[in-house]
Amino acid sequence: MKAGENAVGWTHSRVSITFVFPFLTSSRGNSTYTSLQLIFQLTVRALTGTEIADDPAIVVRLKHLYDEVDEGNTPAAILLPWWPGRGMIRKLLATKRIYDIITKAIDMRMKSGKPRDDTLQMLLDSGDDNMMVVGFIMGLIIAGARSTGTTGAQLV
Repeated sequence: MKAGENAVGWTHSRVSITFVFPFLTSSRGNSTYTSLQLIFQLTVRALTGTEIADDPAIVVRLKHLYDEVDEGNTPAAILLPWWPGRGMIRKLLATKRIYDIITKAIDMRMKSGKPRDDTLQMLLDSGDDNMMVVGFIMGLIIAGARSTGTTGAQLV
């Protein structure tokens, strides 16, 4: 690892701190925006491992990638799923990048050999192969972030 890089290869920056803790650096007062960001961070904390959740740069990257997946669900992509349109290609690339992040976190956990008390460890201890664990975590994050985020934003 280079100096200033985290374990997955992204550098920390003021942008990531602004994303994860917007109330520390912003006076915009947009409670919906702030609550969606906070709920995404809490979802990642609850449903992944410490390798992902403890790093604000990775959380920012995941939020951006999941937003790209959502934006890929255009009417054209739904009506013509076989057509390789711009939205479908962006969605595919974002999904691959999410897969890479989670796979790298699993590899780090396996190499360290240090068990932790989190969701990733429970999934790895269950004996499923890594592909199943990655798919399960990807599904948990998108379901948790979108449904909880929408409900939480409406409550605020």
